[in-house]
Amino acid sequence: MDWAFGAPTLGEIEKRLRHLDTAWAAAALVALESASPQSLEITHDLLARGRQQT
Repeated sequence: MDWAFGAPTLGEIEKRLRHLDTAWAAAALVALESASPQSLEITHDLLARGRQQT
């Protein structure tokens, strides 16, 4: 999970999930694909910024 979702971009997250080829990864991909792309980008950006905060 950390490896897949620790990727720097959404595209890389999707690539890593496809590489895992597990039921869990497939379910995560379905969830990501059903969400708004803009919302995913905003959320990913906010989470990345949050990691930089103390």
